[in-house]
Amino acid sequence: MPTPALPSTLPVQPADALLPWTAFGALVHRLASRAGSTAPGGTLLIAVDGFSGAGKTWLATRLADALGATLLHVDAYVPGWHGLADGIEAIGRDLVRPWSRGRTGRAQSYDWDGERPGPLLTFPPPPLAVLEGCGIASLGAGSGLAARVWVHASPAARARRLDLREDHLDYLPHRTTWARQEEEIAARHDTPRRCDVRVRRAARAGVDLAPLPPRT
Repeated sequence: MPTPALPSTLPVQPADALLPWTAFGALVHRLASRAGSTAPGGTLLIAVDGFSGAGKTWLATRLADALGATLLHVDAYVPGWHGLADGIEAIGRDLVRPWSRGRTGRAQSYDWDGERPGPLLTFPPPPLAVLEGCGIASLGAGSGLAARVWVHASPAARARRLDLREDHLDYLPHRTTWARQEEEIAARHDTPRRCDVRVRRAARAGVDLAPLPPRT
């Protein structure tokens, strides 16, 4: 799918209107292309991050559709409820960095139902990929990420969404443990401020962008 053109006059933060999905996709693609962090032939990598219940999966799916990109859900490769930091580090080392250099990546899957490691999978590098998951935008310089998106939602809104998940009863005993890891990673790497785009609301018609917090 060709990337839609983004008019140069389109405001980054519309006053009272949602940015259409095609224009949002084009904006993120343009930011990623300008970053120049991929080697010739490497994958252009976009990270979609945010706390649980923020709407990352919903947004990343529509962003990937708008761009015609491969979508990868990082949580499938995190080794359990206590392994978020280790999982992100492994994804960065074994998948993100090789893909950005045009090489085949690999990832150790995890069986969340059985709470044990799954098969080791290999992935040829696609031209463009959206990586969705808690902590994925924390990967630093040299990781291969070309653009980062932070999805924001209030704690109350996130709690309501988590309560509506089909697996909420399985997730409930681990919510505090998982949230603590998310918050520690975001604070340690100052992730929201490092992201190129911050989404404060997403709807079927498009997204509402928020200014990035000032760097301190």
